[in-house]
Amino acid sequence: MDTIEQELQKMLGYDVEALAREEDFGKLGFHDSVPTARRTQKFYAIFPLSALPEMPDRYRSVLQQRLQNDLQHFNTIKSLSSHQSTNQQSMQQFRQEFTTNYDETVHQLMPVLCFALLRVGDVNRLEAEGRTKIEEITKQVTDTSQQIATKLEEVEKVLADAKEAAGLTAVTTQATFFESEANEHAAAASSWKRWTIFTAVVILIAAAVTLPLHKIPWLEPKTPIDSYQLIASKLLLFAVLSYMLVLCARNFMSHKHNVVVNKHRQNALQTFKALADAATDDKMKDVILTHASACIFSPQETGYTKAAGGGVDSKTVFGLISTAAKGSE
Repeated sequence: MDTIEQELQKMLGYDVEALAREEDFGKLGFHDSVPTARRTQKFYAIFPLSALPEMPDRYRSVLQQRLQNDLQHFNTIKSLSSHQSTNQQSMQQFRQEFTTNYDETVHQLMPVLCFALLRVGDVNRLEAEGRTKIEEITKQVTDTSQQIATKLEEVEKVLADAKEAAGLTAVTTQATFFESEANEHAAAASSWKRWTIFTAVVILIAAAVTLPLHKIPWLEPKTPIDSYQLIASKLLLFAVLSYMLVLCARNFMSHKHNVVVNKHRQNALQTFKALADAATDDKMKDVILTHASACIFSPQETGYTKAAGGGVDSKTVFGLISTAAKGSE
């Protein structure tokens, strides 16, 4: 025979969901009785195993009897064959036994459960410890609330300073984009510079090679028409080579222009923070930002192209600064 501990473990590990038997009996199954079986299992789960050795024999006998009775009922439902002669009345009787057994189990085992719970813990002692813990937790919560309030003020101050710093540094971080553009144009300018030198060398070689063409016997012009044809072929050759030289040189100058412009924008953004930090108030910072934006995005004279630089009117800038200075006063 199994001990109480073994039977209690069987009850706690029992698969009560398998008692529904819907696949075998359909609507006549025990789906509605599964919650009652689950409550029975949870009721047994309350019993502390550590109290069983100190339990009186009478309580142990009652507990074991109810365990055996409930386990036997579960096993009967689980082993019920669909080929047996079952009708709605007999199935209803089986379902009713779930509720009846649960009520009897709770009624008979309630004194046993009270004894077991009292053995594993002193209620008064637990209550006193609980009150002490509650007081400690309340004190900790109060202290923590005060610390959080202090930290929150510090965080708000740091956040305000961070926002102000981010507003200034966010502009300078954009300098990396112009630096990347300047590097790309510098690489392209270097490539076009080599092509320009190569084309110029080709023109010089072509000039040297074509200079004595009229002295070659089979190319020597016999008539004026032959002379015109020879001159026209030379002109066409040098026109194409000259166009290629001009195209390479223009591309080289354009990329060099873009290198200087992007470097200028990068330097303007990198020096913006230093100028903004030197400003006395927000209005002066706005003036500096306006001036820096104009210097960055207006056309710049680099010497590599013929485009005139728009620049920034110094009178306008001085006017803005004067207006901001008067407003700050």
